[in-house]
Amino acid sequence: MSYTIGSFNLLNFSGRTEKDLDAIATIIASEQFDIVALQEVLRPEALTMLLRRLPWYWEGRQSTPRSSKEELEWNDTPSTASNIPQGVKKSANTAKGYAYLWNTRRFRECSKSGPQIFEQIKNGSLVRNPFYGRFTSAGLPGGTFCELRLVNVHLCSPAENKAARMKEYSLITDEVLKRIGTKRYGDNRPAYTIVLGDYNMPVAWCAGNGESGFGNSIITEQEDKTTLSKENDFANDYDHFSYDMIGMSDIELYIKRVNAVEKYYHNDFVNYHKKVSDHIPVKMELELNSGY
Repeated sequence: MSYTIGSFNLLNFSGRTEKDLDAIATIIASEQFDIVALQEVLRPEALTMLLRRLPWYWEGRQSTPRSSKEELEWNDTPSTASNIPQGVKKSANTAKGYAYLWNTRRFRECSKSGPQIFEQIKNGSLVRNPFYGRFTSAGLPGGTFCELRLVNVHLCSPAENKAARMKEYSLITDEVLKRIGTKRYGDNRPAYTIVLGDYNMPVAWCAGNGESGFGNSIITEQEDKTTLSKENDFANDYDHFSYDMIGMSDIELYIKRVNAVEKYYHNDFVNYHKKVSDHIPVKMELELNSGY
C-alpha cells in the first residue's frame, strides 16, 4: 500500500493574514497527502479555517511549543543592536507553532491524547521542541498493521551559527528520534519513525550526524531548494526528512519537493509568497507491506 507524507512551512499562518486558504487546501488535496506536517501555524483557529476548505474526512491538531530562554533573549534584544542574530526577528509569537493534518480515510491516530509537544530532551535544549504524532492505517480498508511516528521539527538557532544548528540537528536525530523510534506499546506493532520539517539548514550540514544512538544509520534527505529568494527563484534546501536506514530497510520510499509555485501559481513567485508561503512542500512516498 502506498502512502504520502508531506511537510509544509506556511509562514506565520495565523488566519488573520492575506493568505489564500483555498489555494493551500488545493495544494494539500491535489498532492494527495495522507498526512502533512505543518510549521508556523500560529493559532488553532488558523488550522480550523484551513480544515473547512478540505473534504469532511480531514482532521487536524495544532500546538505551540514554549520558547526557550535563548530565543526569548534573542527576541528581547533591541532591534537596533548589532548583536541580534541575522534572521531572528522580534515577534510576539517567537515559538511559532506546529500542526498535523491527516486524511481519516487513510490514517487514524494511535494515541487517544493525540500529537504532543516532545519536551523530554535530556542532553541539551532545542529552541522549539518538536511536535510528535503517532498514526496507523490498521483497521481501515487496505490498511497495514504498522505505525508511523512523525517528528515535526522547526530548528531555530541563530542563522549564522552553523555549530548551534548542527547541535540541534544532532539532538533531534540522535536523542529524540532514538527514544521515539525504540519505544514499544501494548500491541507491539512495527513502527517507522520519521523526522520531517523545516531544518533551517542545508542537507549538506546534516552529513555525519547521528553517529550515536542508532549508530551511523541515520540519513537525512531532500536536497532540492524549497525556500523562495527575493529574485523570483529558489534559495535554500531547508526542508528535509530524516530516518533510520536500517529500521526502514524493508520498505520502499521516494522523496521529492513539490514545485507549488510552478504548478499552482504559474511561476508567480511574488503572489505565491504573499498568498501561500516562502516555502514549497516536500513529500515522502512510502510503500508499506499490507501483510503486516
